[in-house]
Amino acid sequence: MRYSLSYRLSVAGGLCALIAGMAAIDTDVRKELVHAMSGQGLSPQIASIIWRLRELAGVAFRAMREQGMEHAALVIFGLAATVLVLFMLRIRL
Repeated sequence: MRYSLSYRLSVAGGLCALIAGMAAIDTDVRKELVHAMSGQGLSPQIASIIWRLRELAGVAFRAMREQGMEHAALVIFGLAATVLVLFMLRIRL
């Protein structure tokens, strides 16, 4: 399905308004936005969060691999549920 240009622009405008509103309220968001706009890279706090998420994903993958053999039916059900939730939450631009 193809969306019109006005729909895409309204989605982009809404996202920009949301980010501008968050930057107006919170100084941390404002600082991160300034860093992103100036091309200075990630702050140490954001890099730490990304590192933690990467570690969490690695632990989850290892646990899934170890437990997958013992509980194959439950793993398949969990993966199917995850795929269905991702399909329900997808965003079309």
